[in-house]
Amino acid sequence: MMTKSVISKICLHGFVLRIIMLCSTLFFSNQLTTGYLRSNYDSDDLRYQDGALYYSQHANNIIDVSAFTDAFLSVGDYEGYVEDIALWYWIVCVLTYIFKSVILVKIINILFGVICIRLIYDLCQLVFPNREKLALKAAKLYAYLPYPIVFCCFLYKDQFLTLVFLAILNVVYRSKNIINYKDFSCLFVLLAVFSLIRTGILPVILLCIGIIEMRKSNRQYSNKIYTVFITFISIVAIYYVFLYNNETITHKLNSYVAQRSGDSSYAGTFIQYVLINDINDVWKLPFAYVFTILQPLYIGGAINNWEKLISIFNVCFIPVVVGNIFYFIQKIKGNNTFWVSMVILFSVMLFVSIGVTRHFYYLMFLPVIFYADYATDEKSSFMKVKRPSLLLVIGWSMFMITRLLIG
Repeated sequence: MMTKSVISKICLHGFVLRIIMLCSTLFFSNQLTTGYLRSNYDSDDLRYQDGALYYSQHANNIIDVSAFTDAFLSVGDYEGYVEDIALWYWIVCVLTYIFKSVILVKIINILFGVICIRLIYDLCQLVFPNREKLALKAAKLYAYLPYPIVFCCFLYKDQFLTLVFLAILNVVYRSKNIINYKDFSCLFVLLAVFSLIRTGILPVILLCIGIIEMRKSNRQYSNKIYTVFITFISIVAIYYVFLYNNETITHKLNSYVAQRSGDSSYAGTFIQYVLINDINDVWKLPFAYVFTILQPLYIGGAINNWEKLISIFNVCFIPVVVGNIFYFIQKIKGNNTFWVSMVILFSVMLFVSIGVTRHFYYLMFLPVIFYADYATDEKSSFMKVKRPSLLLVIGWSMFMITRLLIG
């Protein structure tokens, strides 16, 4: 009962902080930006928001395809002509149609973020049994860190995607036999929803699920036949899902990988040193990982949008990054299977989307969990890195103050 009370308080505090932040984004939008990055329709969240508002005012019923198409054409978005179901577009439209208020939809998005706090706690309980301190620390970090507090106040799809991915992992780890009607049906629906929000990455998710299912300690069947069966099912599923998504995957590789190899915009920036463009760059993975989880971090320039503002406060994430560095080189993890499967997923994302900070938001809870495992493990060297982490935070804070004063 005490534990339930503690996690409930963490979720409540997380909700209150996010509501306060939502009020701030609404009140100061004229001083910064209406959207997270911009005040025009180059910003996805504003297209979702204003397109949904148009839909709520012109749709004849809750599902109106022609009104949907017109709504997003009004904001310069041609998603209504795409054959695939634009699930997040529809979710925002339906919610705005029901509540007639963008602010209420943003509050629902905040609730998605609060549910994620609880799901992180539940996942840690499953992945790391009898590690209550770990689960609470991970939940607290996600509840109180500035980046997730601010980001869910804007109508990007990534907070909902985080919720879906956490739900997938919870189903997989809670099930003692994933090949049963109830768990398999639930997992199938969640994977379908995930695929409709973030296309192309589903084969990697299936690979991770296969690895977890073969290695988890609480599974109902532990014999070799079941292992072979799961391996076979995973390979077949990955193969057919890859074939189904082949066009999308090829498009993403061309868009994010092929084009950036000759992109001069990276010249003179740190990111050019951590880009992974082919197999010969695999050695850069640890550096790319550290670079990515450190974002957004202020390095100078005018504070002209919400991402820039949050990059100042994200200095408090530095200890988590330092902890992840030491956790990365630590041989024994609290759950090696979870670590390996999630690193595979993160590595594929680094190859495809490095430099696009928002694409990694749905994975942000992973470095938080890794840090919590490292910080609560009595056998780790955590106590030795606490002081260097604090010194880095102080040093970077002084650097930021200097840059801000200089302008």
